[in-house]
Amino acid sequence: MSVPPNPGYDVVRTVAAGANSYQDSLSNCLRRNIEFKVGSRLPALPDGVKQPKVDNPSKYRGKHDHKAFYTWLDGYLSWLRAYNICGEETDKMRVQLMRNYVTGPAEEWFMAEVDHLDITHRPQFQEVVCAMHRHFVHVTTAAKATKDSEQCRYRSSEGVDRFVAEIKKYAGRMVQSPSDYNIARKFVYGLPTDIFEVVVVHRGLRPEFYHINEIAVYALSHTNLDWYLDMAESVQVSGNGLAKSHVPDLSKRMTEQQRDHQRGTDAQSVSFSLSPIMVGVSFDLPLAVQHAIPRDVQPDQIPRCPVVAYGLDHHVFSDPTVSSRIGYDQSR
Repeated sequence: MSVPPNPGYDVVRTVAAGANSYQDSLSNCLRRNIEFKVGSRLPALPDGVKQPKVDNPSKYRGKHDHKAFYTWLDGYLSWLRAYNICGEETDKMRVQLMRNYVTGPAEEWFMAEVDHLDITHRPQFQEVVCAMHRHFVHVTTAAKATKDSEQCRYRSSEGVDRFVAEIKKYAGRMVQSPSDYNIARKFVYGLPTDIFEVVVVHRGLRPEFYHINEIAVYALSHTNLDWYLDMAESVQVSGNGLAKSHVPDLSKRMTEQQRDHQRGTDAQSVSFSLSPIMVGVSFDLPLAVQHAIPRDVQPDQIPRCPVVAYGLDHHVFSDPTVSSRIGYDQSR
């Protein structure tokens, strides 16, 4: 079988098929580090100053992990800089020395695609590094992101905002990024039943018509209200502070239907000023919790809910115009 005129050329010079913006950003990170460490030759040492001895860098075995690759490359670049193997005139030397610091699958790849007698194109150092990264990290990273996206689940211990963040993170790492509709659909149909009913059934926030950011705001408002209801049933506020007890008549005064109605209502709430570290910010307290708080309680004695709207700090959950305040295009 005849040998291609330039074996390895496409592997080294072109972007891997399906590479996306996330993967390109990883390669750009490698290029910036290369330029920073060995892009310019350092001045010669003064007379009488000996070259410091630096330990040899570790060897890269072809591990399918960006952090492992970056750590190895950074060590190799630091070693090159210590011996002033920098600048354009030493680019070929950096490629040749690289052979000594790869082993296993990485060495086999290097011998076949870079250091081979039949290869007429001699790639530059940056090209070799990015090509090796694409070969060992990009494909595996994309496959792992797809698998992680499929296995992404809502966890009550982490909440809605974490669920949204994970969906977006893995979607951005996939070779073919899903559409806004598929991302929102993944989020909506991954919610627990009680949140799904409030968001989709009662409010009609379907992924066909709403962005995930808008849907997440109301999903968070529901979990926020649940937090207040749990607080009202387990904590009694006194003039001197908080004392743990049970509010015996709250559950009797509120039926399940009334609670569902309260969760789906934005109107009728009372605003309190927050602590000095949050001057100028206010939050709305649900009526169900107002009924359980004595009249002599001061606003600064009421506990704050730890959940905030996705993409908007200290969001007032009953604000009906929240979607216009999170940077989302209303025309979509």
